[in-house]
Amino acid sequence: VIDAISEGPVEGPVDGLKSVLLNSTPVLDTEGNTNIAGVTVVFRAGEQEQTPPEGFESSGSETVLGTEVKYDTPITRTITSANIDRLRFTFGVQALVETTSKGDRNPSEVRLLV
Repeated sequence: VIDAISEGPVEGPVDGLKSVLLNSTPVLDTEGNTNIAGVTVVFRAGEQEQTPPEGFESSGSETVLGTEVKYDTPITRTITSANIDRLRFTFGVQALVETTSKGDRNPSEVRLLV
């Protein structure tokens, strides 16, 4: 789980893991004893040039277009952000069969050119 708890530069938890609560229980009690085992906290202050936490080297956002793509009708979209260095496309199909006028169901296919 990665949890962003503020925006911009911050000082961090006042008392380390004593200040980190899960279901209102601090990870460490006031004496420093473990209340919740197996918790690792990696702190980032929110600086512009900070490194990402290990295992979270990239971030992303999803934009759902909800556009129906039909044969021989191209769809064009423009990306305007200079900060994007990769894209992921997700396509869905209702079925990979077509039904004839007689009710026969035949295999169908999808071909994409990106």
